[in-house]
Amino acid sequence: MTVKDVLKIDFDCCSTATSTYRTDNHDSSSCDLLVTIDKSERDYQVTKEELVSSLGALGKSTKLKSVHRKEYSPYTTPGDREKLQNFFMYKYGLKIKRGGNPNENFAWYVAPKEQIFNILSHGFVNPVMNETHGRGIHLTPSKLVLNCLKSTIPDAEGLRHLLFCRVLLGNAEVVQPGSTQCYPSSEEFDSGVDSLVSPTKYIIWNSHMKAQILPELITSFNVLSTTKRVEIPAHISALFFELSLMLPHDKQSIAKYQKDIEEGKITLKELQWHLKNLAGNSLLVQAIKSCKNKRKKMLTFSPHKSSSSYFDN
Repeated sequence: MTVKDVLKIDFDCCSTATSTYRTDNHDSSSCDLLVTIDKSERDYQVTKEELVSSLGALGKSTKLKSVHRKEYSPYTTPGDREKLQNFFMYKYGLKIKRGGNPNENFAWYVAPKEQIFNILSHGFVNPVMNETHGRGIHLTPSKLVLNCLKSTIPDAEGLRHLLFCRVLLGNAEVVQPGSTQCYPSSEEFDSGVDSLVSPTKYIIWNSHMKAQILPELITSFNVLSTTKRVEIPAHISALFFELSLMLPHDKQSIAKYQKDIEEGKITLKELQWHLKNLAGNSLLVQAIKSCKNKRKKMLTFSPHKSSSSYFDN
C-alpha cells in the first residue's frame, strides 16, 4: 500500500465521520468550518460522560454546553487538506519507523477561545513556551480533564473551552521537571512525557507540532462554583499518613493531593496516578499493605481487599 492509498483511506474516513452533522454558522474569519454535534449524537454523549466522570466531585456541577467538530475533508480549504495530509503522512512514517506503532493518543489542549479558533484555522503557530517539562506544546491525556480545569479561562458568558486533539507520540522520552529541552534528545525519540508509566503531560516539540497534532473538537462547558468538601474514606486518609512517614521530603506534595481530593479537584483514580508518580508502584503497594496490616490489628474482623481495589472504596 502506498502513501497515496493511506491518505485516500484517511480522507474518506474523516469525510464520512462528519457527514451526518449539520454545519454551524461560525465566523469564517475565526475558523474555517465547524460542525455542531447534536446532543442526541453518540459523540456528544461520550464527550459528556468522559468530561463529567473525569472531573470527579466537580462533575455534578459541570454542564456541557456544546461540542463542535473541526471539518476535515478533501473538498474543504487547501489549508485543511494540508493539515490532514501532514498528520497522516507523519503517522504513516512513524508506523514504518517504530515497528508499526505510531503511538496515537487523544489529549486536551488548554487555551482561550480566540486562540483555539486561531489554532483551528492556522494550526499551532505561536505556542506558549512552557518550561515546566521542556519547551513545546503541552497537552493533557484525555482521561485527565481535571488537570486542565485550573488553566481554562472563562469567556464573557462564563464558558470554558478545551480543544480535543489526536496526538502522535511515537517513541516518547521522559522530560524532567525544570527542563528547558526543546527537541528530542536523540533520533530514538519523537516526543516527551512526564512519566512513562502514567503520564499527565504529552510534550510535542515545536519542530513537528503541525504534523503530530490534529485538532478535532471544541468542548464548551461551565462549572458552577462549589465549596462543598468531600469526605475522604478512612483507608485513604490512613494512606496519606503512611506515605508521609515513608516520604518525609514529599510531605508538601502529599498534603496538596489530600487537599485536592477533599475539595473534589481530583478523583480517586487520578489520585492513584499522582501517588504512583510520586512514590513509585513498589513503594505505593508497600504503603497500602502497611495500612491494611495496621487496620487488621485495630479491627476484630476486616474483609480482605486486594491492593488493586484499594482506591475503589
